[in-house]
Amino acid sequence: MKVSIHFYPNVGKASKKDGLIPMYLRVCFNGSKAESRLNEEISYSEFRLWNTTTMRLDIRKAPLNVYLDNLEARFEYFTSDVSSLAEQNAAAIRDYVIEGIPTRVKRMTLMQFVNEYYQKTVVNNVNCAQGTIKNYRRAVNHLHNFLSHTKRQTMMLEELNFEFASDFKNYLVSNNAMIGKIGMTEVSAATVIKKFRTIFTLAVDQDRIRKNPFKQVKIKTKSPKRERLTVEQIKKIVSLDLHFWPHLPTYRDLFLFSIYTGLAYHDANSLTSLNLETKADGNIKLKLHRQKTEVITECFLPLQAIEIIKNYQKIQVAGYDKILPSRSNQKINAQLKKLAELAGIHIPLSTHIARHSFRQLLAEAEIFDVGVIKRMMGQSRNGDVDEVYYSVTEKALLNAKNKLEEFLTQNLDQ
Repeated sequence: MKVSIHFYPNVGKASKKDGLIPMYLRVCFNGSKAESRLNEEISYSEFRLWNTTTMRLDIRKAPLNVYLDNLEARFEYFTSDVSSLAEQNAAAIRDYVIEGIPTRVKRMTLMQFVNEYYQKTVVNNVNCAQGTIKNYRRAVNHLHNFLSHTKRQTMMLEELNFEFASDFKNYLVSNNAMIGKIGMTEVSAATVIKKFRTIFTLAVDQDRIRKNPFKQVKIKTKSPKRERLTVEQIKKIVSLDLHFWPHLPTYRDLFLFSIYTGLAYHDANSLTSLNLETKADGNIKLKLHRQKTEVITECFLPLQAIEIIKNYQKIQVAGYDKILPSRSNQKINAQLKKLAELAGIHIPLSTHIARHSFRQLLAEAEIFDVGVIKRMMGQSRNGDVDEVYYSVTEKALLNAKNKLEEFLTQNLDQ
């Protein structure tokens, strides 16, 4: 273990007022370093007498030399215990030299540090949305499984390096039939890697590791452009005769409802009458917090979406009943493949394509107000100047609903 201490006058920090030069201390330990300003300054004339070899002034019995001798004595005392030194870092040694109070650093395994971060910084953070907590938990689970798979459960935090980070990324995107694992897309893996970039940045800040290797991992972060249905393809699905497939109309309705409202699967599946408000003019307003981001989705339902709801139950003012039949996302996506086949659509349909198709319909219906579109789709407006200066009104949402409804009526009706 290499450990050293260095004292030096920091000329770059010299006072512009009186020209005094502050003294600094630097501790180097196992490739990392920690610096701090000392409560001592020297004049320019004293600086000319500074000896870089001895790291002292060439002045006998100079008060500064006595002060530095005391600091170096603390350093030698603290670093003499080799057994406990292994558990320290540069910052802990620096702090002891300056303050004289030992701050022993508890060594942690990689998984202990990650779990502690998750509990303290994510779970207990009242500002973290449930979707964010869920994504962190998923990332932590992937790391746990990787450590178990590679038999590295006892790996120490300070052993973290680029090779490990790269292996983890490859694990995420690779299939492994032996453990029944299906590889992620690079875009999905990027969301996991980003979490660990954040987590291990804290470890760097705490001087527990020298650098964050996850920042060196190259991975695609931009999603490929998703397929979306044209209004002609949507009409084919609407017009399908499903007499010989009596189970398919329900899946078609669930898919079309998301096309008409832009709701993601989890939001549509959890929709209850509490999310709907019938206005005096008969229009029905939908409002909910998206499960993924906690961002508000707000829109008026077009007639086509209301008709689907009526197929299953009457709209109620109160109650906790679900509005639509509950089906798993996997099962819906499987049945959508059959619908696509019957309609002659050569696109692997999924619930997510419905959301993309809704966005396309808004453009074709000449709905271009970005604030309205983001409110209808439950997208964050963080960083958008209009978030502060522009409020989306019910009138604006109603106008958008009328345009969409008219467009759907003109293009989908038999």
